[in-house]
Amino acid sequence: MLGLVTCATEELWHMVKSSIAQAGVCAGSEEVFLGLRGLRTLSVRLRQHQDSGLVLASWLDERRKSAG
Repeated sequence: MLGLVTCATEELWHMVKSSIAQAGVCAGSEEVFLGLRGLRTLSVRLRQHQDSGLVLASWLDERRKSAG
């Protein structure tokens, strides 16, 4: 859908940027829409991931204590 490029140096960034421009790479309207929608719901999804992770960690800890 969308991606990210990180570069270690500014020189490398200019090379990557030039290659992207020469290839004509750009995100389409559908990809941009989906990316924006994903950003708008990111906090809700991350909160749920955190809550689920804490429940799982607690469950695993209880199993370890009862087995030990």
